[in-house]
Amino acid sequence: MTLQELSANLNKIKAEINNEFPQWANVILGNTALAMLKKRVVEKGIASDDTSYKPYSTKPILVGAKSFRTKAAAASIFGSPKKRAAADWRTINRGGTNYRLVLLPGGYNR
Repeated sequence: MTLQELSANLNKIKAEINNEFPQWANVILGNTALAMLKKRVVEKGIASDDTSYKPYSTKPILVGAKSFRTKAAAASIFGSPKKRAAADWRTINRGGTNYRLVLLPGGYNR
C-alpha cells in the first residue's frame, strides 16, 4: 500500500466516522436520558418539578392473570394450587360476561 492509498483510506474512514457519529451520539444520549429518567422516577420517586410522587394506593384492588405484565408476576399470586386456594376470589359481571378475579390486599403498592 502506498502512502497515497493509506491517506485515501484514512480520509474515507474519517468521512464515515463523521457521518455516523451523530447517530451514535443520539443513541447514547437517548439511552442516558432514559436511564436518568427511570432513576429519578422509579428509584427516587421525584417528578419533573422536583416534587415527590404520592405513594401508591394501598386500597385493595381486583386483579386477574392479564392484569400483570409478565407470567412470573401473575404466578406470584396465582402460581400454585395452594396460592389459588388461599386467594380471596370475587366474581364480577361486565356486559353479560362473568369474570373471576382475586382481591389483592396491598393494592397498587403490592
